[in-house]
Formats: sequence, C-alpha cells, structure tokens
Amino acid sequence: MDLRDGWQLQTCYLAGRDGVALSLPGAEVAGWHETVVPSTVLCSLVHDGTYPDPRFWPNAMRIPDSSDEFNATHSLAQFSHLPDEHNPWRDPWWYRIEFASPELAADQRLWLTLNCLNYRADVWLNGQLLADREQLVGMFRRFRLEVTEAVRPGPNALAILVYPVDHPGTPDTQLEVFGPVREFHKDICNDVTEVMTIGYDCFPTVPDRNMGLVQEMTLDVTGPVDIRHPFVRANLDLPDLNPARLTVSAELVNASSRSVRGTLEGTVTDPEGQVVARFARPVTLLSHETQLITVTPNDAAELSLANPRLWWPNTYGEQPLYHLELSFAHRRLETPPTRVETTFGIRRLDRELYELDGAHGFRLYVNGQRIFQRGGYIQPEMMFDWDRARAEAEIRYLAHAHLNYVAFEDIPNPPDWFLDLCDQYGLMFWTCFYDCYWLQYNRPWDVDLQVLEDATVDIARRYRNHPSVVVHMAQNEGETRQDVYEMWRRTVLAQDDTRFLIPSGSFPDYRTDIPDWFARELPAGCNDYTPKSYGWQLPWVYYDFVRHQRNWMFMIESGAASVPPVESLLTFMPHLLELAPNDGSDPRYPLDEAWAHYGANSYYEWFDRGLRLLYGEPRDLRDYVWKAHLTTYDQHRAFFEAVHHRMWEITSGFGEWKLNSAFPDIQWQIHDWFLRPMPSMFAIRKACARFAVQLCPLDGMVSVVNNTFTDAAGLEVQAVIYDLSLRVLHDQ
Repeated sequence: MDLRDGWQLQTCYLAGRDGVALSLPGAEVAGWHETVVPSTVLCSLVHDGTYPDPRFWPNAMRIPDSSDEFNATHSLAQFSHLPDEHNPWRDPWWYRIEFASPELAADQRLWLTLNCLNYRADVWLNGQLLADREQLVGMFRRFRLEVTEAVRPGPNALAILVYPVDHPGTPDTQLEVFGPVREFHKDICNDVTEVMTIGYDCFPTVPDRNMGLVQEMTLDVTGPVDIRHPFVRANLDLPDLNPARLTVSAELVNASSRSVRGTLEGTVTDPEGQVVARFARPVTLLSHETQLITVTPNDAAELSLANPRLWWPNTYGEQPLYHLELSFAHRRLETPPTRVETTFGIRRLDRELYELDGAHGFRLYVNGQRIFQRGGYIQPEMMFDWDRARAEAEIRYLAHAHLNYVAFEDIPNPPDWFLDLCDQYGLMFWTCFYDCYWLQYNRPWDVDLQVLEDATVDIARRYRNHPSVVVHMAQNEGETRQDVYEMWRRTVLAQDDTRFLIPSGSFPDYRTDIPDWFARELPAGCNDYTPKSYGWQLPWVYYDFVRHQRNWMFMIESGAASVPPVESLLTFMPHLLELAPNDGSDPRYPLDEAWAHYGANSYYEWFDRGLRLLYGEPRDLRDYVWKAHLTTYDQHRAFFEAVHHRMWEITSGFGEWKLNSAFPDIQWQIHDWFLRPMPSMFAIRKACARFAVQLCPLDGMVSVVNNTFTDAAGLEVQAVIYDLSLRVLHDQ
C-alpha cells in the first residue's frame, strides 16, 4: 500500500508537539498544507505557493535560510511566512495522513517502511509513539517499523514529526562573476545527510537543507515471518559463460513471540516470464529469531541455469532481467504466505590493472569482454523534486549519447526505481558512499559512526541485486578517516563482495602521501587528479594529456561548461529579457550576479575567455549563447575523441564532471534542468558512435574507432576539406 497522496503538512511552531492528539483520526488540521510523499518541506511549500521557486532568479534570496546568521546578513527573515518572522526551518514539521488499514488475517503483520527521511523523526500512529528521533536518524538508510498492534479497523491516523539536520551550518553566496564558489566545509558535515545542501560550486544552498520524507513510504503486509534483503548472486565461468549458477539468500525475521515452522519457496522466471527454476527449503524459527537462509545449486539443481540471457552495458548488448519471487508458507497456520520479489541480471565482472610507464589503468570486463567506460557524475534534483518519469528522460539522454556509466557525488542512496532504470538502459552505476571531501581524514567532523555504519550496511544490501552496480567507492574525492574507511570496507564486503572497491578518485600512481589504510585497494587504476580541466582548453590539449599524462589512463573527472539555450536562460533568469545589446562597456557582458549564482564562478572564467578568444565579443544574448554552444561542442567532443584515439593502448575509460544539473545551471551538463538537450550531448554521441572517425589536432592522424565486439572489414573513410564559403578544397 503506497502512502503517496493525502498528506498534510504543518510546522510544530504552529501545530504544537502533541503527537497523541495529532495522530488520532479526526484531529483538527485546518490551515495545514496539502502535500504528497515523497516531498521535502520546502518543496511542498513551493508547490502550494507559500514560497517562490528558489530555482528561478532572484527567488533564492527571497526565502529564509536555516541559518539565522545568514538571514540577518541578507535580510531574509522578512520573507518568513510565520508570525514574528520566525525561522520556518528551525522547528520540526508534521507530516500527517489518515488511511484505512488493510484487512489482516490471523497472524498477519503490518509494517511501515520509510525509504528515506531527513533528518530525524518521531512516528505516531493512533496515539501511540512507535519510534522516536533517537531511533530514526540519518538520511542514508531505510527504516521498517511493525505497526500491527497500533492499527485499528476503520480510519487510522499517522503523524510523523520530522526534524531538521542537527547542524544546518551557515552558507555562503556565489554572486561574484568569476568569483569564489560556495564553501561546503560547514557544520552540516557533522550529520549523516546530503551535506551539499549547504551549497557548493554547482549546487545551490537549499534553505531547509531538504528536511522531510524524501523517498517513498509504504505499508506492507506479511505473515508472522518477514522476508528481508533477498539477494541473487550469479556465478559464470569463462569462456563459456554457461551455465549460470545462482545462489539465493534472504533474511527471515520471525516477528512473533512463538516458534514458527514453514517452507521458504523460490521461483525464478526469465525475461520472457517463463519459470526456469523452483526450490524449497524447510525452516524453523524461534520466537523473534532472524535467520539468514542461503540456497545454492548444490541444494537445488534448477538454480544452475543453462544458456542464460546475459546483461550488457549500453551499446554493447541487451539488458535482459530475471525475476525472483520468494514466499514463506507457515506450517499449521492458515495465514497467507509472505511474498517478496526482486529483479536481477546475470553477468560476470572482472577487472584488469594494466601498467604503462609505471602507472596503472583500470580495464573493466563484462562477460569476458573489455568495456570502455564512458560516463560521469550526475546530481539529484536540488529539492528532490523528481520522479521516475523525469529521471527516465535524463537516463534516456545519457544512453542516447552512447554513455554507459554514472555515479552520484551528492547522495549514496537514490530511489530504488533509479537503479531499476540503470538496469533497464544499461548504465553501469558506481556507488559513492561518503560524498565529496565529507569525511576526509584531516577534517574535524564529529559524525555518529553507528548511524554511518547502519547506513553503509543498508546501502550495500539495498542495491546488490542490480546488475548495473559495478563499483563501490568510499568517496569520490579526498581520503576517509581510518576508522570510517575500515568500517566501510568491512561492512560492504560482508554484504556484497561481488563488486570492486575503490577508495576514492584521489589516488593517481604518482601520489606519495597516501595514508596506510588505503594500500590494500591500490592501485585503483582511475583518478580525478590534475592535470585536467573544468573550463576550456584548445582541443589538442586533451590529446596531449592522453599521450603524456598517465593520470589520463582513466580520468574520472574533467569537464567543460554547457550553457543552456536562450529559451531556458530566459525562464530562470527572466531579467535577461530586458538586456540591451552589447555596447562594449562591459568586458563580461552579458554576465552578472545571477549568472554567477547559476555557475559563472571561478571555474567558468576560462570557458568564457575561450569563447571570446575564438569567436569575438558577443553582440547580444543570443550571440553569446551561440558562441558558447560552438565552444562547448568542441570541448565535449574533444574529451571523448582524445581518450578514444589511444583506446586500450593507453586509455580504458573517461568520466565527465558532470552530466546533468541539480537546478537551472550554466555549467557542466549535457542537457539542461528543463530537459532540453544541448550541443554537448550531440558532441558526445558523435564521438562515441559505434563506428567513429576522428582527426587528431596534434598531428593530423585519422582514427577509426570500432566500439563493437565484432571485426569490421571493407570500411571506407572520406575526408573533405571546405573553405569558409563551403567550397570543396580537398576530397579523399
């Protein structure tokens, strides 16, 4: 039962904190805000018009912030919708819903599942406190609460008091063209939350720090035994990849106070829905006992699947998915069986660390074939105001550009449906646990390690059935503390030892100042160290990087700005409608503080300088955007063509910072926040075609790149040179 619609929202500053009264059916909630779950508090208040949309200029400076100091500096308290200019984000907020309980048979159990909350919560149901803020804390894990005894026939009322992060910090602005970026090393780093909501170079400050119920919430019916964390491990031997030997495991949780006997039954169906394996295992559980049950082909011969359909990354093959259903039927009880389902893919992963001039690169093999990894980082929508349809549009763009891997920097726990989409479209996923520089070992943050460990365990369990997941990274930049890293390594391997571990992107082979605790995972074979670019270079520079800088054997973070089309710019910076033509008096025309807020910071300066050097000063806004499009096309095509021109001999992959944006932005992206594709996307698609022809600007070498697993004979390349009047000067 999906608890999505019918919620009401109110701050406890107005509604009080009487959880008993507010969680009874018929409680007085006049004047509360209508909302849905998932939704953050700010997102809900933007949708109902209480606050303007912070994604559009200048609304970000018309909403109070969590920091009273920031509000005082920028006179933002005046915009509070609460009496006496009270800070709307300093108090907890109530989420409340009334629902009819499903009918439960004898011995059935009802569970409330919260897939993601931020940051703490008290849960009340029909006047009873089920769990409090000390139990429900941390943004990166799921919570499952039994509510059987609290529900009643007829209407039920659920009230959840959601608390803000413990350390909201005081943010910085980013309003100076080519100026400093928002600093995120703030007090918020003491919490297990999305610390980037404090703001950084390409993520805006989110006033409420995304307080709320951030992912889906459900009511789930089981028998007295709950089935949790089903996992299918597929083993394939080279070179035949046949059969696929499946090992199925799950935790059985006896929620009753008496012993339960029953049978765990499993059914595996293929991508066409045909049953290919069945198995059964008798189980006895003592009262309140949890057992891990594992079934192998030695226990059930049908789990050895002949001629399996293999899952492949995008452009290298198809993405067939199998289906597992587990049920637990209770002996001597007439209770309907508990059922869970999951999809999984069958594929084999291997990693090769190859050496060149004393440096190492990381070659990924899927099903015995080398896969050139092409992709980069993505971001969640700034207020988590996204859904499956929006995410699928973004993923389709990435697949259309012939990319095959993605990673989040900002959050380690995307919604389950996001990984479903990665499975469906063949986008390999790098799970990044601890953000960018968040838990760096030389930083003073006092993070609750138990909350962090609980989150780490849940993340590893949550996504391990997805064939798209190929790499676990402790974090993508910097180095974690020893206690954090060793906890991470221990817990991740205990839950899922089928993927590769990478400490972070901070370990090129030429580094010497490496903390001892990372040595067992090095060399990583991929990195984000300099030299690289976030702005603009002449295209030949990237070819030179590939040939002479060994950190480019697999560079996982380099990028260039990508300015949206004029139609998008005018939507989130409407003041540009009044922009006069360039009269030559402003060397930074058309850039102003709004552009800086949306990404025209110090990282953008070289891109802006490059487009003016190449194409001259802009005449007006459209001319500037046109020249920016020309510049960004060459940058993005050069990235991928440069790494392709010495594919496998030197390079084995490339990752771009970054592929989408959390809000309307002028920086790193290949489609804009409004889902308009940009020249950068078409440049990447061109460079990453199944058969790509490219010209090296260093020496005029023509390369033909075959991105398939089959040889191609009888090909012909035609080279035509035109002058600026499109007269043919040479044809070969």
